[in-house]
Amino acid sequence: MNTVFQSSDLANKRKEVIAAARDGRVTIRDGRNEPLIMLPEREIENLDLYRKWTETQRRLRSLLDSERDITIAELGELAWLRTFDREDIKEFCEELDDYIIACFADGDFSALDECIRDWRITASQLEDPLRRRVLLAQGIHSEEFEDVSRPEGQ
Repeated sequence: MNTVFQSSDLANKRKEVIAAARDGRVTIRDGRNEPLIMLPEREIENLDLYRKWTETQRRLRSLLDSERDITIAELGELAWLRTFDREDIKEFCEELDDYIIACFADGDFSALDECIRDWRITASQLEDPLRRRVLLAQGIHSEEFEDVSRPEGQ
């Protein structure tokens, strides 16, 4: 909902203007009839996050579409993706796209933060050569493992 007030209403109807801004978007027409918008700060933060991650995702998709080797400098703030192969980066890009859309629709980007945190943790695990071999090993089947119980006193 968008409610329109005049700048003089800031003095005369201050409580109504603030209440309307809490409930949605408020347009205030200044002395030159120019519209100024007032809305909850979280909405501006969500718009900023949407813009940031949409631009980041588009840049990453463009790098992937080029089909050449991607440099660390080109990854920029996503340089931690360097531990992944191209297919994994494509998967990250697709997941990022889904989270951006869902989080914007929900008005809450905390799920996107969790998604990125999980990918970063995986990337940090892949930095270690031994962990990388174990995590990316092929031909290992669950039946090759045995269940063990916790040692006593642990």
